[in-house]
Amino acid sequence: MSDALTVGIISAVVSLLGIYIQGKNTRNQVTNKLDTNQQIMNNEISHIKSDISDMKTDIKAHNHYARLFNENIPVIKEQIKVQNHRISDLEKKG
Repeated sequence: MSDALTVGIISAVVSLLGIYIQGKNTRNQVTNKLDTNQQIMNNEISHIKSDISDMKTDIKAHNHYARLFNENIPVIKEQIKVQNHRISDLEKKG
Protein backbone atom coordinates (compact mmCIF):
# COMPACT_ATOMS: atom_id res chain seq x y z
CA MET A 1 0.00 0.00 0.00
CA SER A 2 1.28 3.42 -0.77
CA ASP A 3 1.80 6.08 1.83
CA ALA A 4 -0.76 8.36 0.21
CA LEU A 5 -3.44 5.67 0.41
CA THR A 6 -2.66 5.02 4.09
CA VAL A 7 -2.81 8.72 4.89
CA GLY A 8 -6.11 8.99 3.00
CA ILE A 9 -7.67 6.06 4.88
CA ILE A 10 -6.49 7.42 8.25
CA SER A 11 -7.82 10.89 7.36
CA ALA A 12 -11.17 9.41 6.36
CA VAL A 13 -11.44 7.38 9.59
CA VAL A 14 -10.51 10.42 11.72
CA SER A 15 -13.01 12.57 9.83
CA LEU A 16 -15.79 10.00 10.27
CA LEU A 17 -14.93 9.67 13.95
CA GLY A 18 -15.07 13.48 14.34
CA ILE A 19 -18.43 13.63 12.55
CA TYR A 20 -19.80 10.84 14.77
CA ILE A 21 -18.62 12.54 17.98
CA GLN A 22 -19.98 15.93 16.89
CA GLY A 23 -23.32 14.38 15.94
CA LYS A 24 -23.53 12.61 19.30
CA ASN A 25 -22.75 15.85 21.17
CA THR A 26 -25.33 17.77 19.16
CA ARG A 27 -27.95 15.08 19.78
CA ASN A 28 -27.22 15.18 23.52
CA GLN A 29 -27.51 18.98 23.60
CA VAL A 30 -30.82 18.92 21.74
CA THR A 31 -32.13 16.16 24.01
CA ASN A 32 -31.14 18.11 27.13
CA LYS A 33 -32.82 21.28 25.81
CA LEU A 34 -35.98 19.34 24.98
CA ASP A 35 -36.01 17.76 28.45
CA THR A 36 -35.54 21.16 30.08
CA ASN A 37 -38.28 22.73 27.98
CA GLN A 38 -40.61 19.83 28.77
CA GLN A 39 -40.00 20.29 32.50
CA ILE A 40 -40.68 24.03 32.20
CA MET A 41 -43.90 23.37 30.27
CA ASN A 42 -45.04 20.78 32.82
CA ASN A 43 -44.35 23.28 35.61
CA GLU A 44 -46.28 26.03 33.81
CA ILE A 45 -49.17 23.66 33.12
CA SER A 46 -49.37 22.70 36.80
CA HIS A 47 -49.42 26.41 37.76
CA ILE A 48 -52.17 27.08 35.22
CA LYS A 49 -54.20 24.14 36.53
CA SER A 50 -53.79 25.47 40.06
CA ASP A 51 -54.89 28.94 38.96
CA ILE A 52 -57.92 27.49 37.19
CA SER A 53 -58.85 25.54 40.31
CA ASP A 54 -58.60 28.71 42.41
CA MET A 55 -60.70 30.59 39.87
CA LYS A 56 -63.36 27.87 39.95
CA THR A 57 -63.55 28.24 43.73
CA ASP A 58 -63.85 32.01 43.43
CA ILE A 59 -66.53 31.70 40.75
CA LYS A 60 -68.55 29.28 42.89
CA ALA A 61 -68.37 31.71 45.82
CA HIS A 62 -69.40 34.61 43.58
CA ASN A 63 -72.29 32.66 42.10
CA HIS A 64 -73.44 31.72 45.60
CA TYR A 65 -73.52 35.37 46.68
CA ALA A 66 -75.18 36.41 43.41
CA ARG A 67 -77.86 33.77 43.93
CA LEU A 68 -78.45 34.98 47.50
CA PHE A 69 -78.61 38.56 46.28
CA ASN A 70 -81.16 37.68 43.59
CA GLU A 71 -83.23 35.73 46.10
CA ASN A 72 -83.24 38.63 48.58
CA ILE A 73 -84.11 41.38 46.08
CA PRO A 74 -87.88 40.65 46.07
CA VAL A 75 -87.88 40.68 49.87
CA ILE A 76 -86.02 43.97 49.98
CA LYS A 77 -88.37 45.48 47.38
CA GLU A 78 -91.35 44.41 49.45
CA GLN A 79 -89.81 45.91 52.60
CA ILE A 80 -89.18 49.21 50.78
CA LYS A 81 -92.77 49.19 49.53
CA VAL A 82 -94.07 48.70 53.09
CA GLN A 83 -91.80 51.44 54.42
CA ASN A 84 -92.95 53.83 51.69
CA HIS A 85 -96.58 53.17 52.67
CA ARG A 86 -95.76 53.85 56.32
CA ILE A 87 -94.02 57.09 55.38
CA SER A 88 -97.02 58.09 53.25
CA ASP A 89 -99.36 57.33 56.16
CA LEU A 90 -97.19 59.38 58.54
CA GLU A 91 -97.10 62.30 56.10
CA LYS A 92 -100.90 62.21 55.77
CA LYS A 93 -101.31 62.28 59.55
CA GLY A 94 -98.83 65.11 59.99
